[in-house]
Amino acid sequence: MMAEEKQKLTLGDLKSFLNSLHDDKLTQDINIAFEDEPIRQIENYEVFEEDVYYNIDNHEDIGTISELKDIHGEDFDLKNYKVGTPKGTVLFY
Repeated sequence: MMAEEKQKLTLGDLKSFLNSLHDDKLTQDINIAFEDEPIRQIENYEVFEEDVYYNIDNHEDIGTISELKDIHGEDFDLKNYKVGTPKGTVLFY
């Protein structure tokens, strides 16, 4: 069964799909495929408990506010950052 082609899949879409499966399918590994990459298994998931910010000028400078304050001390200025991953985001990896 192929999902309807969309730009984004929501957790609600995923829940509906999983609810439509027979119970014996729910013991299978979860795999993900991206164009031009090998199929990989999803091994875990995480729900972000805090917003994760990135530096507007240096996208490798990322973290929660407390992590960024620990790294930068008094030089930390929130106006140089934007939320990259909002609190409550679910990440599969």
